[in-house]
Amino acid sequence: MKEIREAARGRVKRIGEAPAPGEVLANNLLTIPYLADTGSDDTYIPRQYLDELEGIGATVKVLTLPSVEVKNAAGGNKVVCREAVTLDLLLQTAAGQVHLSEVYCKVMEDPEEDFILGNDLLKALGIDVNDQLSQLAAGPPAADVDPFDLGVPEVVPPSEIHAKLEDMVAAAGDNGFDKEYLLSLREVVFEYEDVFRIDLLADPPADVEPLRITLRADVKPFRARPRRYSPAQSTFLREHVRLLEKMGFVRRNNMSLWACAAVPVPKANKPNEFRLTIDYRPVNAATIPTAVVFRNYH
Repeated sequence: MKEIREAARGRVKRIGEAPAPGEVLANNLLTIPYLADTGSDDTYIPRQYLDELEGIGATVKVLTLPSVEVKNAAGGNKVVCREAVTLDLLLQTAAGQVHLSEVYCKVMEDPEEDFILGNDLLKALGIDVNDQLSQLAAGPPAADVDPFDLGVPEVVPPSEIHAKLEDMVAAAGDNGFDKEYLLSLREVVFEYEDVFRIDLLADPPADVEPLRITLRADVKPFRARPRRYSPAQSTFLREHVRLLEKMGFVRRNNMSLWACAAVPVPKANKPNEFRLTIDYRPVNAATIPTAVVFRNYH
C-alpha cells in the first residue's frame, strides 16, 4: 500500500485531461490521483484540490459541516474536516471509465495528497471488500454439478400455468366480461398457453425490428440523480435487476451518458410486491416523435 500511495503522489495533477488508471477527473476539469480506502466511511478531497478547482473556474457549492470532524488518515495521520462539497467524478479503472454524479465529498484541511474513495462510494460501485472476505472465509459454495447439464432453463409446470389462466378467465367473467363470449375467451387463452409465464425465464428475444429514435438538435445527455428507495423497493430492484443481468436481458454500463430513473410500482392490492418501470419522460422530451400510419378500419 505504501508503494501504491507513493506512486499516486508522484503523478502530476492535470487540467482538462482524461484520467489515467488510478486517477479521477473532478467536474470535467481537474485530474488528480485517488486511493480506494475501505477503512474510510466517507469520500474525501484535499483542500488544495478544491482550491485549484475554484481557481480554474469550477462552480462548487461548499457546505459547512454541523461540527468539525477529526479523522484518521492512512499512516495514522489526523485530518480535520470543516466543509463538504458535491462533485461529478469520472474514474478510470482497469475495467474502464465510471461516471458518478453528485458525489458527496468531505474537505480535508490538512495537506493530504490523495483523493480518498471511501467505503460509501465503493459500495455504490458494487465493491464490498468485507462481504467478499466473508465469502472467501466461508469457502466455495457447495454445488451439485450435473455432468450432462444442457443449459435448459427451468420451466414452470404446465399445470401451474393452466390453473393461473383458469383464474384469469374466471376473474374476467366476475369483472363484467360478456358471459356469451366467455367460452370463446377461454379457448383463445388456452390456445396460446405456451406464451404465458409466471416467472421470468431465459426465453429467446422477441423477433421484432429494434425501435430507432431521433434526438432533437442540441440535446444534452440526461442522467437521473440518485433516488432514495424504501427497503422493500431496494430489495426488489437489487434482486430483479440481478436476475435480468443473469438472463442476459440487460448489461451493466457505467459509461453511459444516458440514465433514466428506475421506478418500482406496487402491484394492485399487493403493496409489498412491485413491477419495474422506467421514467423515460426526460428522454421522450428530447426525442422527435415518430410518425406512424394506422389503417382506417370500418
